[in-house]
Amino acid sequence: MVSRRHARTGRGRASLEAALAAKHAGDTAEAEVLRRYHLEGATLQDIASTLGVSIARVLQIRSAGEKRLREDLTVLAHWHAHFGG
Repeated sequence: MVSRRHARTGRGRASLEAALAAKHAGDTAEAEVLRRYHLEGATLQDIASTLGVSIARVLQIRSAGEKRLREDLTVLAHWHAHFGG
């Protein structure tokens, strides 16, 4: 996974922003957690307060979102390897 520092700059930021916009448009809490944590550098406490949930719940949402992004990247990498697109 892209580090938080790398995600806030250059290609890492653009890639994460595009992935969040495309894949997570329907899951606003998941997209918000990933965007705020990885792109804005918000703390778990800040995110929990904004969403009105516990830090443990923010961790669950973040974990599920990161897993989904990793799976999407794996599928995309296999697609590029086989179809060259």
